[in-house]
Formats: sequence, C-alpha cells, structure tokens
Amino acid sequence: MVDKILINRLEKLSALKLDDSQKDEMINDFNDILNFVEILNSVDTKSVNIENSSFTPLREDIAKNSNIISDVLNHAPSKEETFFKVPKIIE
Repeated sequence: MVDKILINRLEKLSALKLDDSQKDEMINDFNDILNFVEILNSVDTKSVNIENSSFTPLREDIAKNSNIISDVLNHAPSKEETFFKVPKIIE
C-alpha cells in the first residue's frame, strides 16, 4: 500500500511540491488503483477462449533509415550530442 513515506519519495523524485491535502488525495488515489488491480488479478481468465482472428496481425519488421533522433532533439529544451540533458535527481 502507498503511504506518506512513499508519496514523499515520489514528490522528491518528480520535483513536485504537494501540500498535505494533495498528498492525502494521492495516497487514496494510488491505493484505489492498487485495489482495482488486485481485483483484476483475482479474475479467473483460464476458461476464456481467445480466437486468433481477433488479434491485430503483426506487420513485417523492416529496417529503414530515419532522422528521428535529430527531429526529436530539436524539440528538447536541453541536449548534449545525441542525448537529452536533464537535471540530476538521484542522490
């Protein structure tokens, strides 16, 4: 379960500033999400028959030249060579 200690760590890692009411709301929201996932995990899906025809067919993986790196980096607020430059957040 999510508690204030975890929320404080997430707040520091994400560089967010949350007041106590926001922290309490986040704790409740995260715990609701985790409880929902637990409910989903408890659903027995072994008897569900999935037909192959309902899947999206996979396309062939074809390598091609692309200039995506420079296109993406042109929109970055800070870059160094071919990398995003971000502030250090881990101690």
